[in-house]
Amino acid sequence: MELMDSIYSETFGETLKFFRKQQAMTQKQLAAQVGVHVNTIWAWERGDYLPDTKGIVLELANQLRLNDFQSRRLLEASLTHSTLLPYWYVPYQRNPFFVGREAILNRLHQLFRLEPIEDRTAALGLTGMGGIGKTQTALEYAYHSLQDYTAIFWLNAQTNASLIDSFKSIAKVLKASPNVLSNHNTAIAAVLDWLNSHNDWLLIVDHIDNPEMIKPFLPAARHGTLLYTTQLPSLGNLASVITLEPLSLEESTHLLRQCNTHQLVKCQAQKSPSVEEENAALALAMVLGGLPLALDQARTYIEQTRCSLAEFLQVFEEHPLQLLNERDTFSDHPHSVVSTFTTAFEKLHQEQPAAATLLTWCCFLAPDTIPEALFTEYIAYQDPMLQGMKREALEFHAILKALLKHSLITRHPQQKTISVHRLVQVVLKGRFSEAQQKIWNERCIDLLNRIFQIDPDQIQVEHWSRYEQLLPHALQCVRQAVSWNKASVELGSLLAKMAAYCFQRERFQEAEPLYKQALSTLQQCLEPTSLDLAFVFIGLGSTQYRLHQFQAAESSYRNALSVMKIDETTDPSRLPLLYQRRALLLHGMANNMEEENLHHDILQFHKQLMELDHFHWTEFPNSAPHHVKGTGS
Repeated sequence: MELMDSIYSETFGETLKFFRKQQAMTQKQLAAQVGVHVNTIWAWERGDYLPDTKGIVLELANQLRLNDFQSRRLLEASLTHSTLLPYWYVPYQRNPFFVGREAILNRLHQLFRLEPIEDRTAALGLTGMGGIGKTQTALEYAYHSLQDYTAIFWLNAQTNASLIDSFKSIAKVLKASPNVLSNHNTAIAAVLDWLNSHNDWLLIVDHIDNPEMIKPFLPAARHGTLLYTTQLPSLGNLASVITLEPLSLEESTHLLRQCNTHQLVKCQAQKSPSVEEENAALALAMVLGGLPLALDQARTYIEQTRCSLAEFLQVFEEHPLQLLNERDTFSDHPHSVVSTFTTAFEKLHQEQPAAATLLTWCCFLAPDTIPEALFTEYIAYQDPMLQGMKREALEFHAILKALLKHSLITRHPQQKTISVHRLVQVVLKGRFSEAQQKIWNERCIDLLNRIFQIDPDQIQVEHWSRYEQLLPHALQCVRQAVSWNKASVELGSLLAKMAAYCFQRERFQEAEPLYKQALSTLQQCLEPTSLDLAFVFIGLGSTQYRLHQFQAAESSYRNALSVMKIDETTDPSRLPLLYQRRALLLHGMANNMEEENLHHDILQFHKQLMELDHFHWTEFPNSAPHHVKGTGS
């Protein structure tokens, strides 16, 4: 044990060498077992550079037959800069759970190091929403690129105080005199002088909120590389930016399945996860939307509670806000998903209240491909906070600029749509009581119901593209309303219009459940003899007929006839329309049955049709159906 204690403070190379000799293995033997060149083992042990990935370190541990405790020591040694660089100030340890971003890291390496000197990029920025992993990606690049630079320094630009502290820490690494360190201005000047007079350094500037504020703190001579992180969509002439997108499903599930550091090697040898755990990981990855901060919070919670992914998913579905607010104060990113998005929203509301209102509308729609026209052509005429967008495109652009500044939306200019991360929706909706959420849901349903102007008797192809864009948002609103067991004429009407649209597009599998939900909703709100119910029954029957559900279709048609029944209590003013609709429906039913060779009821329907034909249409000449007009009596 004393021998193990003696290597705790050693470098990765020294630790690796110790364990290799403990197993009485040569460098050549270890290289053969790991699948690398013997010179690679030699370079690692000498301290020239570190293994590129955590997987390689785990394979070394496996081949050296290390136990969990020893494997953790080897892994931790690989995550520190050790003495590889004489000039190093990065205030964070390498993240052992970092996954993905290979394309971004390769692109940075290509632009910074592999291009010819005259074509190399001197500065780049990483941008994206809060919690997307900008700082962690910059951190991984720093550790990943140790051998490419003579010095690597880190500036925390979140506040003026943190920036000054960073300069003082770098000045200490540069062995500045106590007199220089005693004054922040002289410390900053000393660091900038060093950067201006040396080459091949990497300076990472984290958390830029104001590009103009940071310029006085940058070296005048560009003899090295600058990497910025920011939520701003652009850094102006400071640098081009690369936008970080959410992790893929594969990357997200990989991160969720990662075990505690002390179990890493053991987990490598485990059998594949159960189907239940695989499905839970996939479902959770989708719910969290690939947001690294949320995934890391989930992973940490699972580690601390030793619950399964399936257990966590169940708890998350019931208490999403509570879990999204869980965060260790000692974490490199101490702010939770909830505090990150809440702070951004509060800043947005102070700077541009109209932008906060538009974002609130977005939170009650589907998260992706929200048409900009929905705001400029419709909501602007309904919401007083956004009525300025009616008059000026500049007003709309000002709102978008404020939202993009805080990375709370993604804009797709080619498609003229915007997207909001689903966890932004979860967090911001959580600011409202359930009663307030229901009001917003009603506003969205009323709006969409007025935009959907579907005529079941007339196909309007020219409107299909608009309705297709709005359909996922209508579905989102409908699902939310149904989850609250809400019923209203507007909701039923919207459902019926959505169903009619899907029917016209011959998407009958989609239309059928929408018609059924429309019926269920309208039957709670309308009189049993309402023609609106009859029309929905007819639409459902037509859909079921197209799906070859002939008995169900006949039942729906009969229900429509029942709603349109005519007796001595019928309002005379309704008779023309009732007779016309019954005649058309009976005529269609008879034709359908002949077409499908269903002879058992054809005569009955023709008989009812003949009875209608003998009705005195001359009293209501404009109401006679086409098959009756002009036939005489």
